[in-house]
Order: sequence, then C-alpha cells, then structure tokens
Amino acid sequence: MDGQLGVSGKNYSMPHLMDQFLELGSRSLGSLDHSETKSEGPLKICSIKAGGMMSLAIDDHGTLWMWGNCPQQSNKNGSSIAFESSFIPIPVHDFHGHPVVKVACGSEHVVALVSARETYKGEDLVCYSWGNNHHGQLGLGDRESRVHPEIIEMFNQGLFLGCL
Repeated sequence: MDGQLGVSGKNYSMPHLMDQFLELGSRSLGSLDHSETKSEGPLKICSIKAGGMMSLAIDDHGTLWMWGNCPQQSNKNGSSIAFESSFIPIPVHDFHGHPVVKVACGSEHVVALVSARETYKGEDLVCYSWGNNHHGQLGLGDRESRVHPEIIEMFNQGLFLGCL
C-alpha cells in the first residue's frame, strides 16, 4: 500500500474517515511565499479523484492536495523522478495562488485545470500535467517525467479553454 487511502499500512473494506483534513489548515491562496495559515474550522473538500497509486482532493479555496505515491525529485539536480509514499495529504504549491478547478490522475500522473486568474470566473483555464510520462501520457510532446506541473501548450492556445 502506498498511502492512497490516507492511512498508514492499513486496508479497509468499509468507508473510513480521513481525519487528517480535520487537523490541517488551508494554505493562503494569495500568498506566494507559501506560508501556512490556518483556516477557521476544518478544510472543506469539494472534489476528489483517485488513481491506482495516488489520491487527490481540491478544497474550497482551490488548493490541490495529494497523497499516496507522490512524485518527488530523486537527485539534487532534478533530472530524474521518484515516487514517495505519503498517507498524509500534501498541498501542491506550484500554482502560485491560482485555484485548481478540476483534476484527474492515473497511477503515477496528474492532469489539472487551473484558473488563469486568482479567482475562477468560468473561463480562462490552463491545463497542467506532471508525474510519470513513460508513455507520453502528460501530453508534453516527449517521454520525460516531471516532478512539477507543466503547462500543456496545445491546450493553452485558446482551443479548449473555458469548457467544463
């Protein structure tokens, strides 16, 4: 088990409360330095997705959270990717205060639609992908895996933006 259930080393055949979100505060979306600020009360999760080895959630502030088999740099120069198991949700800080609107994932890759503005107005979405790319599943024109989200340029040319 890689932590995708949100519990350490356990399997459950019945629904189980992921109480980690009750203890976490949402990151401030307007903060570019990623300093942590506690929200009043528990996080409110608006959307969840699960892949074979990871799980994702979007909170009511548009912050993306990831747990399970998460992409990490495997060396200091950042040229290769490894996957590290985490049963604690980790916020994805790469969108610099722009809310994540939708997300999908496979076993080891993620695709996210992110608002081009600091608040979502139903248009101007940017498509990002990252993770394992051995079969070109990131849509970036190569087979190099990515630790951090990168814009899928084909979708950033106004061809598909704003359609949910």
